[in-house]
Amino acid sequence: MLVLLRKAAARFSKPTCKIRVTGYHPIISAQSHFPSVIDLLGCHGIRAPDFIDKSVLVRAVIDRSQKFFSESTASFDQAVSEAGDARIAYADPGFTDANSVFASQTLLWGLKDDLDLSPEDEVAATRHASCDAAFDELHIVEREECYRASAGHPNVSGAKQFAQKILESLA
Repeated sequence: MLVLLRKAAARFSKPTCKIRVTGYHPIISAQSHFPSVIDLLGCHGIRAPDFIDKSVLVRAVIDRSQKFFSESTASFDQAVSEAGDARIAYADPGFTDANSVFASQTLLWGLKDDLDLSPEDEVAATRHASCDAAFDELHIVEREECYRASAGHPNVSGAKQFAQKILESLA
């Protein structure tokens, strides 16, 4: 990120140009609906062996999601600081565990609670056709992941929150 920020600052050198780094968000948290997390993992070919309690798998995934969120935020903050350019700042998207996928106040796309766990986003049909073109029947897991690629990414409300936080940081 530091290399990218330095290149961006050099390329966009006008003193009034502001550069913003946005962070990630907790994708899965302890507030995510447990059975839906199991379904999402299954869509990625991840399944706990029968001799392991599924809650152990979900806790491990939650821990990794939280670790990625906290470490990436710290790394972005550090890169912004080390860039040493007042025009560069971190714009915290402000997501909390309650905004993670399958949580009560989610700001992320999830999966529908239907038989095939179809994606919730409005461009799913268009993406489905692209996934079919990109992955043949020998690449079933990759194709199924592609169909549901929106899961865990900001939904319309989440995108609005990202935009709002960026605009606030520019004021």
